[in-house]
Amino acid sequence: MNDIAILFIYTHKCPLTNTNYESIMKHSGDIPVYAIHQNDFSNYFYPELDYRHISQWGGRDIWYWGSDNIFLYWYLSNPDKRAKQYLILEYDTYVTQDIK
Repeated sequence: MNDIAILFIYTHKCPLTNTNYESIMKHSGDIPVYAIHQNDFSNYFYPELDYRHISQWGGRDIWYWGSDNIFLYWYLSNPDKRAKQYLILEYDTYVTQDIK
């Protein structure tokens, strides 16, 4: 288990999102970085989160309920990628120095 993992949450790919993701990768050192999109998950929904699969949530739902729901979906769907702590960065985060 890693001490920390970085989750990069985005809603669509565009030049700005790609630039920001590259900046995170460049400055993450040995911290694993996982880029997460709402359509990345298996076609299964977690009843405690919603009655629709996350890929069916509209953009307003994703950001209204917050990235915490995407994190929860990722966490429940990826038991093999656990860490003691998580740093959640959204698509508009640009990094200019070592994240640690």
